[in-house]
Amino acid sequence: MAPFIEQLTLIQSSILKMRTHQDIEKPCSCGSVLLRLYRCQDCFNSRMFCGSCLISAHTHSPFHCIQKWVGTHFICTSLKELGLAISLGHSGDRCPNLSKMTHGRPTTVVHTNGMHETIIEYCHCLKAPLEPFQLIEAGLFPSTLDQPTTAFTFEVLRNFERHALASKKSAYDYCDALRKLTDSAFPQNVSVSCDLLLRCYGFNSL
Repeated sequence: MAPFIEQLTLIQSSILKMRTHQDIEKPCSCGSVLLRLYRCQDCFNSRMFCGSCLISAHTHSPFHCIQKWVGTHFICTSLKELGLAISLGHSGDRCPNLSKMTHGRPTTVVHTNGMHETIIEYCHCLKAPLEPFQLIEAGLFPSTLDQPTTAFTFEVLRNFERHALASKKSAYDYCDALRKLTDSAFPQNVSVSCDLLLRCYGFNSL
């Protein structure tokens, strides 16, 4: 512990540097006139991006947590706010049979890093599975088989099972922790309650 105490000032300085970025408000590397205002909290050693480039980089990582620079500090935003929709059935590409006027269905996805408000665009091809089964094939377990608007990633289901077996953590406590990961300041404002999640997924039986 002594070596860490000796270097405490440098450690604190390094942590504070995480609160900013050398590329803030510089033109994006894509060549557009858009500025680099966004970064991902979940990507390792994340770069700053314009909104368009950030979406392109997260087509297959739609449940990452995003921050936006507002001139003096970063605030939390989301890929949904930037316009990302999750397209099913075509490896991330939008179904060619979807009308341009179709905007997808608002869906809450619960992942290991919190609860995410998203837009799901389903495949409308002739032989496409029903919507709940499209979600399952994409790794999302639906809350209902009738027009689901809430889903769990399989990763969060596995994560809960391991926590429950190792620490005997209750399903309610696990869900409460997910709410605090979503909004640590005001977890009560998270739109999906723990009771609803327990009811939807039968976590008590896992």
